[in-house]
Amino acid sequence: MPLDSDPVQGKSQPFSALIGALSLVAALLYVAGFAFRWNYYFNFGVQHLVFNLSFQSTLTASMDMIKKPLNLMLTAVTLTGTILIVNLGIAGMKKVARWDSENLVRKTASAAVRGLGIERDLVTDSIRAAAIFYAVYMLSSQMGYWQFQEHVKNTSGNKLPVVTAVIETEDKQNISLACGKHWDELPSLIGDAKLLQSLRDYHRTCSLDNTVWRLLYRDDKSIYLFASQSDDKVRPLTIVLPNSDKVFLVME
Repeated sequence: MPLDSDPVQGKSQPFSALIGALSLVAALLYVAGFAFRWNYYFNFGVQHLVFNLSFQSTLTASMDMIKKPLNLMLTAVTLTGTILIVNLGIAGMKKVARWDSENLVRKTASAAVRGLGIERDLVTDSIRAAAIFYAVYMLSSQMGYWQFQEHVKNTSGNKLPVVTAVIETEDKQNISLACGKHWDELPSLIGDAKLLQSLRDYHRTCSLDNTVWRLLYRDDKSIYLFASQSDDKVRPLTIVLPNSDKVFLVME
């Protein structure tokens, strides 16, 4: 039997539809993971880290996002509600456009249907996809903020490790940001000198009763630490250290 016969083509159609559906799901998961990580790292001031993540890591982030029952329920409700609203809107516009009367509402709906090409399946599918992607992006961004609020707060349930960074300089002394170290001169800097003075004089790089330093992210080039405080409404201090043989981390 020829390969292009009708039975063979009929059998290949379900697989083609499956491949297309999987591609759409992968794109949707990537958008969800990207939005989740972007808003999470944005609140730490290091949102550029998202571009360092691999495609597989971003997909994994989207799966971690819905591990919580509340997030899973919100995702299901949001997707279902978005599809229902879009379908009702499209069906309503088509129905109004087919009215027999020639009033203003019917003319407006008819013009919109013709102008937007609502009668075409490609257009309606594109509208549904755009609405779903937007809803997932906004919901995932909000979940990223919730995750930030959970991790930034210094609680016993915080899963990010508490760390102590030991930094060795060329002269074997502590650098100016060392915990409780007093220096007569500030190093050259761009920004607020009072902030560096505050970090040094008030021991803000030390772990205190209501503040500990936790590891946010680590790659081949940098180490990202932040001050986890008891008040989750305060944007934390985030320090980026070079990941070199001069920096040692002690994790608790």
